[in-house]
Amino acid sequence: MLASVALVPCATQIVGRSAGIILYASLVILIGLSMAAIWGYASLVNDLVSSQVSRGSRWFQLTFMVVTPVVFLVLVNIGPLPSSAAATCVLAGLFLIGGPMRMWILRPLENPRRPTKGPT
Repeated sequence: MLASVALVPCATQIVGRSAGIILYASLVILIGLSMAAIWGYASLVNDLVSSQVSRGSRWFQLTFMVVTPVVFLVLVNIGPLPSSAAATCVLAGLFLIGGPMRMWILRPLENPRRPTKGPT
C-alpha cells in the first residue's frame, strides 16, 4: 500500500498526458483496495479492532472501502473528464457523505463504557 502511495507524485506529474489519468486512477484504486485488505485482515480475521466496534460495523466499513475505489473507477471511465470546478464539487460531495458515515461507524468508540469499580 505504501509503495503505491509513493508512486502518486510521479502519476500526478503525467496526468496531463493521455495515459496519466489512467495511471493515477489505477494507483488510487490500488491504494483503496490495499487499505480494504488491511482493514479486513485486522478487523475480521485477527480481531485487532476494539471490541466496541460491532461485527456489522466492521463489515460495513470493509464494504465502504471496497466500493469506493470501484465508484472512482466508474467515475473516471464514464464520459469526458469533468472540468476542475465539477471535479471539486464531486469531491466535496463525496467528502460530505463519507465523513459523517465514518463518524457514524466510529461513534461507539467515543464514549467507551468504563468498568464499574467495586467497593474499596
